[in-house]
Amino acid sequence: MARTRVYRDGELLSDGGPIDEVTPLLGTGATVWVDLGPDDADELDTLVERLGLHPLSVHEALNAHPRATFLHHADHEFVSLRAVAFDDASGVVSASRIAAFLCPDLLLTVRSDDRFPTAAVLKLWDNHVDLCHHGVGFLLHGLLKEVLQSQYDTVLALDEALSSLEGQLFADHPDEAYLQARSHQLRRSVVEVRRYTLSTPDTLDELYEYIPELITPQLRPYFAGVRHHADRVTEWSESLRDTVANIMQSRMALHDSRMGQISKRVTGWAALIAIPAVVTGFYGINVPFPGNGREWGFVTCCGVMVVLFVILYAIFRRRDWL
Repeated sequence: MARTRVYRDGELLSDGGPIDEVTPLLGTGATVWVDLGPDDADELDTLVERLGLHPLSVHEALNAHPRATFLHHADHEFVSLRAVAFDDASGVVSASRIAAFLCPDLLLTVRSDDRFPTAAVLKLWDNHVDLCHHGVGFLLHGLLKEVLQSQYDTVLALDEALSSLEGQLFADHPDEAYLQARSHQLRRSVVEVRRYTLSTPDTLDELYEYIPELITPQLRPYFAGVRHHADRVTEWSESLRDTVANIMQSRMALHDSRMGQISKRVTGWAALIAIPAVVTGFYGINVPFPGNGREWGFVTCCGVMVVLFVILYAIFRRRDWL
C-alpha cells in the first residue's frame, strides 16, 4: 500500500495523503516522501512517467540484486540497499530490498516486500522533526540510518549466536548432530550478510559524492555516522566469517579428540578382557605342568588372572586409557 508524507516550513504538513494530492506540491517548497510497496506497480508507472525516472534505475528498483547499488542521472539519483534481520531459532537471515529515487524535493522509495521496517524510519523522522527543514537530505538520512541499524543488529545477533555455539563445543556431552547443523546454518547466514553488506560503504561513498547539496553542514555529522556504521558492519561481518571457520575447525578437532579417547578406552578394555582368555587358554593345553589337576593349581590360575588384570588396569588408568 502506498504511503506519503509532506513537510513544509520545518513541520509535518500531511501524513498519509493520496499520491495524486501530494505530487502537485512538488516544486512549491514542500518536501515529499512517497513510499510504494510490491502491489503498487500502477502508481510507480505513473510516477515514472511524471518524474521522468531513468529506465535503468526503474529496472534496478524492481529486480532483486543482493549488493548495494548506486546510479547517477542528470536530474535524480538512485540507491538500492538491503535491510536485514536474523532469526536466532532457525539461524536464517532475511533481507528486504529498499530502492530510493532522490529528486530535488522528493524521496521516492520502492520496497520489495512488507518486511522493511518502515515504522522505524517514520519514528526516526518524528524524533528528529527539528531537522525536517533540510528537505530530502533529512528524509534520506533517516532511511539510511535505519537500513544500517538493521544490518548492525543482525551482525550483533549473529555474533551472540556464534558465542553461544562456541560455549556448547566444550560441553561434557555435546550434541554432535546439533552442533554440526547449527554451525552450517550460521556459516550460511554469515555468508549472506556479507553479500548484502560488503558493498554498502562504497555505495555510500558514491552517493555522498553526488549529493553535496543534500548533505548540509548540519546534517554532515549524521551522514558521517551512517558511513561509520557501514564500516563497522563490514569489519564485523569479516570477523564473523573467521569465527565461523574457527568454530568448524575446533569442532572437527574436538570430534577427532573424542574419537581418539573412545578408541583408547575400547582398546584398554579389550586388553583387560583378553587376560582371562590368555591365562585359561594356557592352562587348557594338553601338557602336564605343576598343579595340573590339583586344587592349588586352579587357585594359582585365578590368582594370576586377578593380579595381571589389576596391574594392567592400574597402568591404563595412570595413562588415561580408561
